[in-house]
Amino acid sequence: MKILYDYQTFYIQDFGGISRLFFELLNSYKNTSIQTKLGLLRSDNHYISTSNDFLIKRKIRHQNWLVPIHFPGKGTMFKILEDKKFLGQGAEKKNCLNLLEENDFDIFHPTYYDDYFFEKIKKPFIITIYDLIHEKFAGYFSYKDIGLVNKKNILEKAKLIIAISENTKKDIIDIYKINPDKIKVTHLANSLVENKNTITSIPFLNFMKNYILFVGNRFLYKNFKKFITAIAPLLKNDLYLIAAGGNEFDAQEKQNLIELGIESRVVYFPIHNDDELLQLYKNASLFVFPSLYEGFGIPILEAFASNCPVACSDTSSLPEVAGNAAFYFDPTNEKSIFEEVKKALSSQSEIKNKIELGQARLENFSWEKTANETLKVYEEAIK
Repeated sequence: MKILYDYQTFYIQDFGGISRLFFELLNSYKNTSIQTKLGLLRSDNHYISTSNDFLIKRKIRHQNWLVPIHFPGKGTMFKILEDKKFLGQGAEKKNCLNLLEENDFDIFHPTYYDDYFFEKIKKPFIITIYDLIHEKFAGYFSYKDIGLVNKKNILEKAKLIIAISENTKKDIIDIYKINPDKIKVTHLANSLVENKNTITSIPFLNFMKNYILFVGNRFLYKNFKKFITAIAPLLKNDLYLIAAGGNEFDAQEKQNLIELGIESRVVYFPIHNDDELLQLYKNASLFVFPSLYEGFGIPILEAFASNCPVACSDTSSLPEVAGNAAFYFDPTNEKSIFEEVKKALSSQSEIKNKIELGQARLENFSWEKTANETLKVYEEAIK
């Protein structure tokens, strides 16, 4: 079997669950009878660009090219070059369209929702749906966002659809009225593995002995503001919060921390690699995932793998992933968040039990299982 993957997620994401999924699929099919091809020229994605198996060049960025030279129309020139498919996503699309025209594959798996390939595709294609955040929280996004404009057409034309959770499958059926038989569920997995030869030292953890960990972006549906407001009273003693990953705090977030009186108790930390992330989980008193909605929730599995207790929202796919191994709260209710986080921090016997349950829960999720289930979907689509 020959599988063609396109450039999209590796061009868009430097880190993240979507690109991690496709990176792990490519790794799983390596050294098997399955032949894979990745239609990608340039990327800053951490997983693909640091792997010795992929000779991917760094992105061309017009703000970095000809940096010392400034002239009128420089930005316009680069836009024209990109539109003409010489640079950026234009070049990536052209490369993938050429591969589609060659037709040397059995199945095509685009990695996001741009439908640029419709006119060229002659073989079956599969689409993976990660979540329906854009549909369920439309007010947070532009109507022109690619997830809203193209997703319906892609869902209708795809031979089969992969949903990364039963909850996402339910949302696809509810919102797009897709035949349930067309949707196959394949769960994701965890990639954090401790390498004792390359353990990263994070100096401030030496004096920050007791902290809650929040990981990832702080978009509105991630519910960070309500979460931080709810737990502010807990941070006024010897407890800190580390917000790892995403962007640095903006002016509005900093002002909010000042108003809550916890600006000295909250630390932002950029994640540079998986080893740093693992150390943050391993040393945390509690990982909290207060999101209003998630298509899956890889951070929960990362915490389980690091023996870190988890408190999370009781919404969307999170209970499907965490099972009986997490402390649950209502993410829309500050009192519920406060009480459950406080309980999780104070009950040592229950924490020990949850960590053990988390280890057992991990047995249900592996990239090998994801790859095998995805392969079954490819085989069904070809038949």
